[in-house]
Amino acid sequence: MSLHATREQPDADARHQAGEALHRRGELTGALAEYDAALALEPMHGPALHLSAMALYQLGDPKAALARIEIAVRLSEGEADVWSGFGVILAALGRPTEAALAYQHGLALAPGDGVLWFNLGLVQRDLGRLEEAITAFRSATPLLGAAIAQHELGVTLQLAGRAGEAVESYDRALELDPRCAKALNNLAVIAQDAGDHHHAVALCRRAIDLEPAFSDAHNNLGVSLSRLGDPDGAIGAYRACLGTDPFNAKALANLNELLFEQGRGGEAVAQRRVEAAASPADPRSWLELARVLERGGDLSGAVDALTRAAGLDDQSWQPPHRVGEVLQQMGDPAAALVQHRRACALAPDQADAWRQLAMAAIKAGDGETAMSGLASLLRLDPFDPQAWACQALALRLTGQSEAADALTHRNGLVTIIPLSPPPGYLSLGVFHEALKADLAAVRLRVWSPRGQSVVGGFQTQNDLFAEQAASIQALRARIDEAVAEFLENPGPAVRAFIPRPPQVRRYSSWSVTVTAGGHHAPHIHPEGSLSGVYYVETPGGPGSDDLGGLEFGRPGVAVPLTDDPPMRVVQPRAGALVLFPSYLWHGTQTFEAEGERTTVAFDLLR
Repeated sequence: MSLHATREQPDADARHQAGEALHRRGELTGALAEYDAALALEPMHGPALHLSAMALYQLGDPKAALARIEIAVRLSEGEADVWSGFGVILAALGRPTEAALAYQHGLALAPGDGVLWFNLGLVQRDLGRLEEAITAFRSATPLLGAAIAQHELGVTLQLAGRAGEAVESYDRALELDPRCAKALNNLAVIAQDAGDHHHAVALCRRAIDLEPAFSDAHNNLGVSLSRLGDPDGAIGAYRACLGTDPFNAKALANLNELLFEQGRGGEAVAQRRVEAAASPADPRSWLELARVLERGGDLSGAVDALTRAAGLDDQSWQPPHRVGEVLQQMGDPAAALVQHRRACALAPDQADAWRQLAMAAIKAGDGETAMSGLASLLRLDPFDPQAWACQALALRLTGQSEAADALTHRNGLVTIIPLSPPPGYLSLGVFHEALKADLAAVRLRVWSPRGQSVVGGFQTQNDLFAEQAASIQALRARIDEAVAEFLENPGPAVRAFIPRPPQVRRYSSWSVTVTAGGHHAPHIHPEGSLSGVYYVETPGGPGSDDLGGLEFGRPGVAVPLTDDPPMRVVQPRAGALVLFPSYLWHGTQTFEAEGERTTVAFDLLR
């Protein structure tokens, strides 16, 4: 080694060590200056490259950090902490697949590193690999012994539909840190899903006591107070949320809806007008004013407010997108189409922009434009249920009826499966009697709920499968078994939309009871991949045609078609499970029999 090299090496090491000391004290700018000085003396100084990359990441420059950490990895690929940093920076840059590989490299070197397991769990969850994420978090929790690890495990279990295990994990997080407000809030959400709003209120209030500015907890408190019949308390909770987070979308929507339900819609409009006048240069204020004007039926006023928002931010896709939606409601799809084209030009990567362009084009009878917009949407999301539903309509508009039928009327799209009684029930009749009683006892049942397809009937509002009644859980298990078996070999018609069974089966579920004159308007299920209906109670004799048959094929939007699409009707029968892809337009004929018809419906979530 030359004398020159011998004299430089301690200087580079010394500057690196000085940077490390500053880094530990949180003095990032000073630390980076020292690391840069070390690298000026020795450009391939691995530790300085590694830690300077982390400082750059912490200072908000992950792109510059990546350039350095990539060199550090090549120089020090046998060091787990360098792979850990590499993964953190890749994740920050929106590259979770590569981040997961980096963490896995690190774990091959240091399998007992809890931070690596924890970070791997985060990116696996971002990728939708919930089982892998759960495994990673379960490995991290004993190694870290920290509340945050138990909390993130709980979040992942909750996303996977394993609420009972999530509750256990949140409880452990609270044992480790009784001030973990996020765990309390998530426990409140689980209680809400199960319809236990009294418990949810108590949990939200505990979370707010710990973190008074916790906006999500205030919003969830409002949801439960509203469900418990305390509108004034709910309004106060929503306003408290907005006091800490003025444009919280959920709280704004919940507050506005509740005010209108209470006959206080004018109050909602007045408040939004005050806010728009106080912040006339903020486009968000005009967007929110437009929202309440639309809810109150003042569609022209909503367009005016949205036009103001567009003038304040001509690079945002939201104002023209929203103008288009309102114009569609006003029955002017051609004018709406102009606005949606503008929104798509501003935001070509926004699926909803293309979705609404296609819908406006279909309503305007412009099948070619609809097909073009749907092609862009399907490039973003190949299995978007609304895209598939609209594609069939656009094909009909362009004279391609056979291609449309291949999407919506092929054999095998609708499957009827008779379910046997679950274990512990002597017969299907005994099971249905228990199930009807438990469904009638569900705490939140709303008559013809706004925004839902049911007319002339009661619909439950929380996640039905979260109810712990024995018969409901028995039905959930039977349905899950049937869905799993069906998806192993669903046939080519369904396989085209669901290419492979989901890694984790998660459901949204509800129950509907209709009385004479009740029906479901035609609709699709945009959040689902596979949808289903189970018939619990179907009065009338076998073959009766007044039970409100399940009708497939009639579109739920006004389309200027020359011929109606072909229809298929499935007649209700107690004990039958009907499965179909979520993109199929479906509704029911009017129920005219004596008594009530009770169903359990669900979506297998995408």
